[in-house]
Amino acid sequence: MAPAGCGCCCSGGAVASAGAARRTLVLLLGVLSTAPRPAALATEHYTPLSLLKQEAPAGGGGCSPQAGDWGDQYSAECGDSSFLSFHDSDCEPKGSPPCDSLLSLNTDKILSQAKSIAEQKRFPFATDNDSTNEELAIAYVLIGSGLYDEAIRHFSTMLQEEPDLVSAIYGRGIAYGKKGLHDIKNAELALFELSRVITLEPDRPEVFEQRAEILSPLGRINEAVNDLTKAIQLQPSARLYRHRGTLYFISEDYATAHEDFQQSLELNKNQPIAMLYKGLTFFHRGLLKEAIESFKEALKQKVDFIDAYKSLGQAYRELGNFEAATESFQKALLLNQNHVQTLQLRGMMLYHHGSLQEALKNFKRCLQLEPYNEVCQYMRGLSHVAMGQFYEGIKAQTKYSRYLHAHLDTPLTEYSIDVDLPGSFKDHWAKSLPFLIEGYEEQPGLQPHIK
Repeated sequence: MAPAGCGCCCSGGAVASAGAARRTLVLLLGVLSTAPRPAALATEHYTPLSLLKQEAPAGGGGCSPQAGDWGDQYSAECGDSSFLSFHDSDCEPKGSPPCDSLLSLNTDKILSQAKSIAEQKRFPFATDNDSTNEELAIAYVLIGSGLYDEAIRHFSTMLQEEPDLVSAIYGRGIAYGKKGLHDIKNAELALFELSRVITLEPDRPEVFEQRAEILSPLGRINEAVNDLTKAIQLQPSARLYRHRGTLYFISEDYATAHEDFQQSLELNKNQPIAMLYKGLTFFHRGLLKEAIESFKEALKQKVDFIDAYKSLGQAYRELGNFEAATESFQKALLLNQNHVQTLQLRGMMLYHHGSLQEALKNFKRCLQLEPYNEVCQYMRGLSHVAMGQFYEGIKAQTKYSRYLHAHLDTPLTEYSIDVDLPGSFKDHWAKSLPFLIEGYEEQPGLQPHIK
């Protein structure tokens, strides 16, 4: 059966190609008729950076290319976006078609999608051969559908016949990466394939960028920076400068990161996340007023930007402007009442402002949403202890409270902070740091009758 729209005038070669493609797909997808495969229902969500310490959204379905973690979707570099990639599209989202379940993906549907993609050459490294392009497009549709193993097998079959087919090497690398970088084998195979592409096509900036996006979550930041630098040399763009700036930020090279974010914004002003990161480079260098201006500018570009409100509140807190900080944190929580980081930061501000009851409410809410949040656990215990509720405090902050409890029955005239408390304890306590003291000496337990 010929592809849809082919009509009666298709050549015998085209019919044979379509038939071969159909037979391949039947073999690849036959397993779907017996049972769904949960592991393939969602694309991998990458986390190459966590500058804002925000909650990572769940990985989206594979029915359309998903935005990555590198930045926002509000800039205008829409002309050269590839069909599938790790990095985000810099186009404003227009909505995506509803996802089909894997069981509803059939041969005709995939062939139809692949035919459309092949005709428009909407995939990386398209060739001049229409039949080859249609085979390649099928594999890319399989990736977009979350069928990574099937895509890898399809690319591998093509590479057996044509070992240097760049698009197949590239696509197989993408598929290995999307299977999940938590498995080091996938990461190594993805890097190997992308490095092969760079050897064959050394002047393609997008490949260096893709490789950087695999290197960065593996902690190989310097190598990722080098790849992004090479990509910028080949074809500078706002996105590439923004990506490299985030890596400099991770490395705590805030001045260099600032230069990259500034360069990115000069190429494209409408980037709220780049503006936010620029503000964060000011914040971490103590330039609070400049940081506040950047955060405000980010909010002009994106009025519902929770992380900008959160960062603005933190900057006002550092300046000692309690009212402005409270207002910013409140605006963030009005947009998302379950935003853990904002609850945590507002609670800490209230604690240091002496509003212990209000602070405790924030930490408890934080722990309802994220029970193993160490900072909120620690601050909840600290709040109880500060209010004299030692028994409650010990549940969340055992070691700190026990140091204090060990001397509860000692008269004040006989108690010496310098003698009775070790230096490491006093240092951590004074700085409100989590209890991570080496050589901790176990203290007596706290009894319920002690008030």
